[in-house]
Amino acid sequence: MEMCTSITLQSKEGNMYWSRTLDETFEETVEVKMFPKNYPIQGKEETFTSKFSFMGVGVSFSNALADGINEEGLVGGLLVLKESSWAARDEILAEGKKPMYGEEIVTWILSQCGTVDEIEEAIKEIILVDEDYVEGAHFPLHYCFTDRNQEHVVLQPTEKGRFKVYRNAIGILTNSPEYHFHISNLRNYMHLSGYDRNEPNEIRGEIVKQIGSGSGLLGLPGDYTSPSRFVKAAYLSEFVDKPSDSEAIMTLYRVARSVAIAPGWEKIDETGESDRNIYWSGYDQNERAIYIQPARTNTFSKVTLDPSKTTPTSYEVSYSPSIFESAERVPNAHTIEIEREKFGKDISNKVFN
Repeated sequence: MEMCTSITLQSKEGNMYWSRTLDETFEETVEVKMFPKNYPIQGKEETFTSKFSFMGVGVSFSNALADGINEEGLVGGLLVLKESSWAARDEILAEGKKPMYGEEIVTWILSQCGTVDEIEEAIKEIILVDEDYVEGAHFPLHYCFTDRNQEHVVLQPTEKGRFKVYRNAIGILTNSPEYHFHISNLRNYMHLSGYDRNEPNEIRGEIVKQIGSGSGLLGLPGDYTSPSRFVKAAYLSEFVDKPSDSEAIMTLYRVARSVAIAPGWEKIDETGESDRNIYWSGYDQNERAIYIQPARTNTFSKVTLDPSKTTPTSYEVSYSPSIFESAERVPNAHTIEIEREKFGKDISNKVFN
């Protein structure tokens, strides 16, 4: 699991939307898992009681979530960070701190915290334990969360299992290197713009004009390394037209498609095994809803958090392709004339205004 990207957008109405691509070399069928408040959540070695109802994307055999949202609108997830670290259990206990598996951090935070401020306080008592979560699997992870106050935070356990906390984060996260590198690296792309360079240059008497359109983004990284995906996600999400609430999820999805990995683009060895997109998830923070699309289908599954639930509930994610079988369109002459007039007015306004 290597090539994940998280992106946030704000709507015209001021609501926040959070999304992530999950890209890895192995594929597991996922489901949406919902947990009630005041419920004992069973972890690998201990049980913790949820303060809030929450839901997120996981697998049937574990309560560990890759991403999710709770009833307070706190939303976030985990991504890979090779610089992550851990500490021995005895060392953690001797320090009076709580040992925790990195794979369970998202579930724990969503069950215990309602805001980024609360996360910052709670995480001070946690140190990641240097033990496999499942046999032979010890994932190096970091985390990002966004709350209803539009506060973003990045948590990176790079200090022997202890967390560096980046407040006032920009709402974008990929993988290694550490967050501060990615922010500094944005300075290498200050020439990027959401506007075409319409002013021509004169070079030795030759007037040089832009080729077509899109010159404002000339030099945007096209590869899928983590630094390049961070730059691409940051600038494209900044320049995209601010959507309305009704448009936000699909706008977020379109931006995310620019960093999703197709099978074969990132082969890791001669066997042909490849990092690839497994699913995309998008969260409506205002409605407490998740939209999830596995890469094998163009179908979106939607689940809305139900705080009235009193027992854990799992929801199936559709893997069935959904293609619209187009019917013959037979517009009448009146409809054609209306469409022609509208097109003419739109063109006229653009050309003359």
